[in-house]
Amino acid sequence: QADTAAAKSPPFFLKSNSYYAWLSSFSRFLISRSISNKNSIWRSFFYACRSAIRSNAGISAAEFLFPLLILDAVCFGNSHDETIVVRELVSSLTFDTVGSEAICSMNMREREKAANSVFTLIDLLRKWVDQEIEDRYRESRRRKRAANVDLESCTSAWPADIVLSKIRRLLDQIPLSLCASAASRVGMNARALQFLEIDSRSQIASSAISNAKKNTASYHDSKFLKSCHIDGIDLQLTKKLLGQLCDFDTMITISQKSNPSELSSRLLEVATEREMYGDWEGALQAYEHLLDSRLRSGNIVGCSKNRAQKGLLRCLLKLGRLDSVLNQAYGMSKQDLDLKEMEFSNEILPYATESAWRLGKWSSLDSLVNEEHDESGQDAHARYQLSLGRTMHSIHCRLPEKVILGLRDARECVMSSLSSAARDSYARSYPYLMKLHLLREVEYISSVFFSEKDRKDTFVEFVSSDEWKDRIKMITPDITGSNDIINTRLALSRMANEPALEGSLWLDIGRLARKGGLYQVAEHSLAQADMSFQNAYTEPAPVDDSFIFFVQDSIGNVKLQLAKLKHAVGETTTALNLIENNIPASIFQMNDAELDSYVSKMTRDGNIALESKETLSRRILQSTEWLVSGGLRSGSEIKSRYHTVLKLAPKWERAHFHFGKYIESLLETRFSALSELGNNASRLMVLQNDKSCQEYSLESVSHFGRSLQLGQKHLFQALPRLLAMWLEFTSIESADKNASLEENQAQMNSLIKSFAEKIPEHLFYTALPQLLSCVIHQNDETAKNVALILTSVLAKYPGQAMWSCGWLRYSKSKEKNEVAEKIFVGAQRILQKQGNDLMRGMLDASKHLFNFLITLARFNAKENHTSVRMKVPIFEPELKNFIPPIQAALSVTPGALSRSSSRDVFPPFVPRMRTFNPELKIMQSKAKPRKLSAFVVPSTVAQRETSLPSNGVPISQDSG
Repeated sequence: QADTAAAKSPPFFLKSNSYYAWLSSFSRFLISRSISNKNSIWRSFFYACRSAIRSNAGISAAEFLFPLLILDAVCFGNSHDETIVVRELVSSLTFDTVGSEAICSMNMREREKAANSVFTLIDLLRKWVDQEIEDRYRESRRRKRAANVDLESCTSAWPADIVLSKIRRLLDQIPLSLCASAASRVGMNARALQFLEIDSRSQIASSAISNAKKNTASYHDSKFLKSCHIDGIDLQLTKKLLGQLCDFDTMITISQKSNPSELSSRLLEVATEREMYGDWEGALQAYEHLLDSRLRSGNIVGCSKNRAQKGLLRCLLKLGRLDSVLNQAYGMSKQDLDLKEMEFSNEILPYATESAWRLGKWSSLDSLVNEEHDESGQDAHARYQLSLGRTMHSIHCRLPEKVILGLRDARECVMSSLSSAARDSYARSYPYLMKLHLLREVEYISSVFFSEKDRKDTFVEFVSSDEWKDRIKMITPDITGSNDIINTRLALSRMANEPALEGSLWLDIGRLARKGGLYQVAEHSLAQADMSFQNAYTEPAPVDDSFIFFVQDSIGNVKLQLAKLKHAVGETTTALNLIENNIPASIFQMNDAELDSYVSKMTRDGNIALESKETLSRRILQSTEWLVSGGLRSGSEIKSRYHTVLKLAPKWERAHFHFGKYIESLLETRFSALSELGNNASRLMVLQNDKSCQEYSLESVSHFGRSLQLGQKHLFQALPRLLAMWLEFTSIESADKNASLEENQAQMNSLIKSFAEKIPEHLFYTALPQLLSCVIHQNDETAKNVALILTSVLAKYPGQAMWSCGWLRYSKSKEKNEVAEKIFVGAQRILQKQGNDLMRGMLDASKHLFNFLITLARFNAKENHTSVRMKVPIFEPELKNFIPPIQAALSVTPGALSRSSSRDVFPPFVPRMRTFNPELKIMQSKAKPRKLSAFVVPSTVAQRETSLPSNGVPISQDSG
């Protein structure tokens, strides 16, 4: 096909308005140069592809040919061709124009695509160079005995020596600092940091080599190897990249090494560092000092001022000061530009847009999104803010076509950033995945607004669905208590006129901000929540009793959070007055019938604020904990308050745990008062003779066990104390017959026996070392209970628990051997009743496996032997049925502790051992530990009982 259109002349990047236009025109120019060059052996191939790259459909073909065209122009072209190639590549990576340079008309989205294509080109060229060098090295090693090694005897059409030298010269002409800056602008932070590190090391190495040649000294010096390679690079960019990658230790080290002398530079570094750590208040103060008028004259200009302004607005958005964002944005735009009222500069526009729709100022948002603005210089996040603002404005104005367009533009911006962030780490991809969830919610709710059904009922039905609730559970709010999804839900609930939902969101934000220490943000959010619930309560629309009850109960929760806030800032008296408001003192002396009557009266009498039992019990428990910490009530009053809480919420895990903890504190106080010597013997003597201490022990263990039955939130505080108090109390032996002590010990063992049946086995698994240390006990009933718990755990999780319980079989104590045999036999019986013959056989064969490992540990190798061959026995059942003894496989997953079910509490995908390596490694140390390797297969393969090829993974087996 004839090429009717002649190729354009350079420069191409500065003249192009899109990525496709640049790549197409540049590629066609390179093809024309290749065709006119007789030295190019690829000109016929390129000529045949010339038509494919002239349309948008052929963009993939142009991207595939681009590295080959560059290499052809560099290798077979003249110096002019090489200069044009370097100029185009450098122009595509130059985001900031200085002086009289021409400005590219391409918008930021298209520029990101161009930069990505150049980085792909650089990676491919380096890969070709590295592969050629590696092939040459291997060839020289393989033929090192030959007199003449022909390294050029290859079938490649590219001349190897020329290619290597030309590619190196091309890469050297592209500054690494420019590559780092461009990578940072397109979101490739890890790649940008790599460019900076290579640049710094190259400069230091070149300087050291030059000095070594002059001074005839070796440059391989320890000082050079240990030096901090930060010379000659942009330290501000380096620290920003380290913060984005969460490498705060290195960021602080570089800050200490750089030590800028200018006040503005130091403030900018402090602001950036605090922002990376999430200290938005500290960052806001630093940005405010940086923009102070006394520093602005001569100290902060240009790019630094722009960064400081954006940082200030970003901090205000994070802190929820949305009115301040609009005011500050207008003031910043007014400084340098003669703008009308409520007009903003292009750099400030995204922040003003977000604050406007979050505040619900639709008239201001209308002027912001409808006016023409130049968005060519905006990055992906700024374009996303503007697109989301247009989408929210279109939803408010009921414009479905514009909603679709806005969502499409917003998704494109997110996917562009996600593709760059995913190359660095999965953690950096999380915020962009959350934005995609946000856009999905906006898309669905917009369809609800535009539907013909009852909008209010459909909206309430959606926000009550599991999808709505589960998504908010999966996300991770920051310390301000908010995130993009919560902020969007607030705006949507405001548009849907749902003040109750808006109040619930504000309540969550206030609670999380209080826990994060942002007390001003928490106070503002709780005030907004209270106002929203009051509006919901007084709205004229008819509502049912359940809705009124929900709103009033939520108002009680707001007061509870406000009281916690006051207590956190040191206003304990105010907090107690708030939290105990409308709680009569007589409630703590009521019996069950009177308390039920009081609660039912609360729900009927219109003059008394409606409140659920759960909210009332939370208020009483929280105030009780504050009274305990301050010592403001006597023991009998505190106990009556705890009893009242448990009457209101008998199945509340937290109440049982704190009550047990308080009873234990009373026990320790009594020990201190009655013990004279302060040692363990005196402690046991007091526990033997004092009935109050015995009752405290029983009551504390009872509440700790009850809390473990109801939940696992306080597992690592409650279970160790429960076991320690039980084992200590039942270890007392009375010389004279103490009927009270024996009765209480029997009652304690009865409690533990009931807990052994009701508490999930994976909770006891976390305390196996504590239980195994007490299989032999002074009290026979206690020893039986320990064996019962170990048998239950071993039968429930035989693959994991056998590695902890198996050593008892080989103890030097015959009593422990007998107990271990009983535990294993009991677990095998349980498995046999359950029909699990495979696990029963595995427990039986574990003795054979342990004998094999003990034999290896006791084996004495000859002197200076580093390995020996051994005979691997045949295990029945097969070795792949055993869980390997590694920490990852034997540890309970953190998510299992938050679930009520005990299924899948261990990692499901753990490699299984297929067989042992017959070569046993002898490590060279005084103890001569043995290193045993195992060939493993994936867990899925082991479960399917298939025989697939596997790799060898070492497992260390120490002699001890």
